[in-house]
Amino acid sequence: MFGFTFVMAALTGLVIASHYQKKEEKNPEKYGGQNFIATWIITGIISLVVFNLIFGLIYQSF
Repeated sequence: MFGFTFVMAALTGLVIASHYQKKEEKNPEKYGGQNFIATWIITGIISLVVFNLIFGLIYQSF
């Protein structure tokens, strides 16, 4: 179960970091200076916590 949520969190972090990287390319004044790897790691950790809470609650309810 943890492996599944870890992969989902990593993919979610990658998608969000890619989204902000594209925004930075279009508008560097507003979104400039963001680190792709740091954004990926931070959003991945937040997603991991959220997915573990969601799937943990679903697992405990059955």
